[in-house]
Amino acid sequence: MHHAAGFLGVLSHWGLQDNAIRQVYGTAWQVGEHYILKRYQKEDLLRRNLNLLQRLDQMGIPVGQVVPTREGTLYVSVADGIRTREGTEERTGEGTEERTRDRGKDKGRGTGAVLFPI
Repeated sequence: MHHAAGFLGVLSHWGLQDNAIRQVYGTAWQVGEHYILKRYQKEDLLRRNLNLLQRLDQMGIPVGQVVPTREGTLYVSVADGIRTREGTEERTGEGTEERTRDRGKDKGRGTGAVLFPI
């Protein structure tokens, strides 16, 4: 588990920038003890999944609940992505548009990040 320094701009939208993070899947990280941060590579897929979760919830089907940001949005835009296991996290921007430089084998780039409670 490592500190969230490379995720500072993204996690700060939820007030979780001081939490330790651990990658649990190629596009997912455990944040502290209570959350999962999910990276999406395509914004249309992110929006479709959020819409699907909302519809299933309205039908009474148990689904993961998205944690809104401090600003009340359901996701944070990520300009160049969040690093994976092989990558080195390097913060080069801040705010809603978080920019990072990829030095790892996984060239996955994300356009959005969503937070779920565990």
